[in-house]
Amino acid sequence: MKKLRETYRFLRKKYELLTFKKYTTLAGTLVFFLIMSIVPLSFWLTLIIGKLPIDTEEILHLPVFASVKNVLLYVQKEAANAAASVSVLLLVTTLYSSTNLFYQMRRSGEIIYDYHRPKQGLRLRVGALVLMFIIMFVVVAFVVLFALGTFLFSRFLSDFWERVADYVLLAALAFALVLLLNMYICPHKAPVKKFLLGTGLTVGGWAIAVVGFAIYLKISNMDKLYGALSAIIVFMLWLYLLMLGFIVGVIFNSEKIERHLKKEKEVKKRKNLAHNRQRKAHTVGMKSVKLKSSLLAGLTALLLFFPNLTSGSLKDITKPYLGEYECKSATLGEQEFLDEFSLIKLELKSDETFLLHYQPKDGAKKTETGKYKYDKDKQEICFSLDRNSALKRKFPLKKGIITIDFKLGTKQLIMKFEQN
Repeated sequence: MKKLRETYRFLRKKYELLTFKKYTTLAGTLVFFLIMSIVPLSFWLTLIIGKLPIDTEEILHLPVFASVKNVLLYVQKEAANAAASVSVLLLVTTLYSSTNLFYQMRRSGEIIYDYHRPKQGLRLRVGALVLMFIIMFVVVAFVVLFALGTFLFSRFLSDFWERVADYVLLAALAFALVLLLNMYICPHKAPVKKFLLGTGLTVGGWAIAVVGFAIYLKISNMDKLYGALSAIIVFMLWLYLLMLGFIVGVIFNSEKIERHLKKEKEVKKRKNLAHNRQRKAHTVGMKSVKLKSSLLAGLTALLLFFPNLTSGSLKDITKPYLGEYECKSATLGEQEFLDEFSLIKLELKSDETFLLHYQPKDGAKKTETGKYKYDKDKQEICFSLDRNSALKRKFPLKKGIITIDFKLGTKQLIMKFEQN
């Protein structure tokens, strides 16, 4: 019972999908354009097949074509008469009329796949024209293969197995043709295997529909109902069944391909998110590296001007500025970098030399040396490095605080040293 309920829900869901996609309306529309295009298509096929030694009646001898054989032969005959007196104007008009079916097929595909595209009517028409010629040559190839197959089967197989082989070959050729149309009608790029299910459903549905239609015609009398028009009505119903089966297959394909595209989109989205995270992390890392590089460059430049003092002579009362100064704040632009160091000390010695001791948290302790001059009146101290005595810098020294303030590149370097 549970299986029956599940099957019922599954079939109901599929039927709702078909109804939502308006499968009967689309099938009827395509039948109309197929009828409008069938004579022009037959005209072009006659131009090609007419040159080949193929008996069309021999191909249409299968019972599957029994109900529409006369109409198909009539269309072929009229196309042959038109081909006998072909003109340039006729060629142009038949080309345009022949493309209507494939043009509307692609439009129907956009409705089924809910695809919205910019206006490209001319491009779509040219594509329909190209497909028309492809389909015609494919049909010619199929006719040749089918004629060759039936010829060989009739020579080597019994009547029963010959009929079975004919239908198997016909089903295989129909499958290949429907697969090509399914790929054309789909506005998205998808692997061929995604179209196999719908194509198989179409060909299987065609087989069931045509057999059922043949049985229906045998137990009913269409002539009494439609009179002389019965042949045309039967032909149109036959085409409608074929087109209905085709549209059903396309709709089931669309469901599968839409899931495939959604999955692809999600995978792509995840990849983009991962890429963006990596890119962001890399950018943050690069900013951190640049900042540290700037700080180190600033500190190195600073150290070129201010070496550390080891224990100035505090005994000299006339020189109260002597002694050790500890760095209390250090900024480069808006970035605080004092935390990057475990030690930054400046020592002013009595012999007018200074020592700058500094130790990064992840490095060894280093010392820079140089000379200084203190101007009591201006309360300024001038530093120069041993390595470059020509380069001098002056900074204020007031109330036991030395303020280092100068522009380093595009940023302002500010450091404050307080006397211990």
